[in-house]
Amino acid sequence: MISEFLGFSEDEVSKDEFAQNRFQYQYKIGEDITLRLGGPRLNSGYKSCSLELKGEGCRSYENRNQVKTWNDLYEFLLVRLNSNVTRLDIAIDDYDGKHLNIHEIKDKLDMNLYTTSFRIKEYTLYSSVKGITLQFGSPTSTHMLVIYEKLKEQQSKGVYVPQKYWTRFEMRFYQDKAYNVIMNILKNQDSFRNYTLGLLYEMLDIKEKNNYNSESIHKAKTDLK
Repeated sequence: MISEFLGFSEDEVSKDEFAQNRFQYQYKIGEDITLRLGGPRLNSGYKSCSLELKGEGCRSYENRNQVKTWNDLYEFLLVRLNSNVTRLDIAIDDYDGKHLNIHEIKDKLDMNLYTTSFRIKEYTLYSSVKGITLQFGSPTSTHMLVIYEKLKEQQSKGVYVPQKYWTRFEMRFYQDKAYNVIMNILKNQDSFRNYTLGLLYEMLDIKEKNNYNSESIHKAKTDLK
């Protein structure tokens, strides 16, 4: 039923030799979607299963289902299968950097010209051949914000990218927070763009230069860039 909804035939489902995360069986739907069965037992008494779509898996779903939307998938998972959402990633990609590039964002953060909804206000900086990454929150939080140089990450893997600039703002939601975000997406189907940009603005509000102290910085104007 799952493979059919995702647009794949049973012939395109193959069993992996090993299963991860304490599951008994692991299957590939196509090349990029992973289905795990026979996992840890739930409170209901049933053994758990897991469906995982990473980046290429998401593209596979889109390519196989020209008439279906992401909302159709959410309804299938949450309503028909009564699933729990363990993680949801929403990415906003900037392909030109003409408004505010990642280095300008870092400078703003270093000057404390921002507010954030995260309990720990400071960001974590990672730097490697994959470029720089600015991270708020952690996988143990209900949500995270990761801003990173997607162009350099792809190039470090040997992937050709036609763009000259590519920064990704990736919002990661876990457990109940992920479920609530999906339900709000379903309720706001006509304003998905505004809703997701609102989520980002809530996580990180970059301010103009000002003379406010840390306790009053929220009064400063948002940098229009």
